Amino acid sequence: MKIICVAIALAVAGFALGGCGSKPAATQTPKSAATPAQQPTTPAISDADMAKLVHDTCTNCHTMARVKAYSGKESWQTVIARMIKEHGAKVAPQQAQMIEAYLEKTHPAKK
Repeated sequence: MKIICVAIALAVAGFALGGCGSKPAATQTPKSAATPAQQPTTPAISDADMAKLVHDTCTNCHTMARVKAYSGKESWQTVIARMIKEHGAKVAPQQAQMIEAYLEKTHPAKK
């Protein structure tokens, strides 16, 4: 548990220090006896930590108001991939999955 908390703290701190065009934050993956098939795709962290991760990542380039106002014409996965590929957002793959899951939960597509 302590290792997971440290890894999360490092990931959040990396986003706070990072920005568009900077290196992605290095994260530590805790070692366990579980096989890769048993590992969750995203680590379990609190909603407050997820909100901070999303805020610190997205506001490097724009406001949270823009995120909250998103129309949902594309999936969050598509939007995040575009931010990384076309706009230089430096987000590690696991962090992108965490951000996507949080945004899908808190800001689902508007129908």
